[in-house]
Amino acid sequence: MMNRFDKFALAAVMLVTLLCAGSMVPIFQYYLETLTPASLMMGIAGWLIATFGPPLVALWCWRKAKQVRFPWMLHLGMLAGAIILLETGKSMMLAAMDAPDFDAMMGGPSNPPDLLFLIVIGGYFSGLAYQRISSASRRG
Repeated sequence: MMNRFDKFALAAVMLVTLLCAGSMVPIFQYYLETLTPASLMMGIAGWLIATFGPPLVALWCWRKAKQVRFPWMLHLGMLAGAIILLETGKSMMLAAMDAPDFDAMMGGPSNPPDLLFLIVIGGYFSGLAYQRISSASRRG
């Protein structure tokens, strides 16, 4: 069953995907002449990992934190896991395009994942702070 946080996370992921996936097509078309089919698939897989990995880790950690004794460990682990997935996906995109960094592409492929990462991290820890403040006000 989806709660409010799940619905918000799903809406944010869908919105960023709709807004940013269209901008990825011209970037990949620019490199399409130099990319082999395997490189193209690796670039797309990297974009998917970088874009959707952090929200999935955040959702998993949020749900599991309710079931463990020390939830703060999961909350800190979520941040590390999200960063690892973001950077892994971006590295896959760079390797697929045979580029040393995203400067030559003006950051194009990394902008949507970075934007969603910031939204996820901000939303996750804002939700966590709200949850702690509201539970403290109910006790006091």
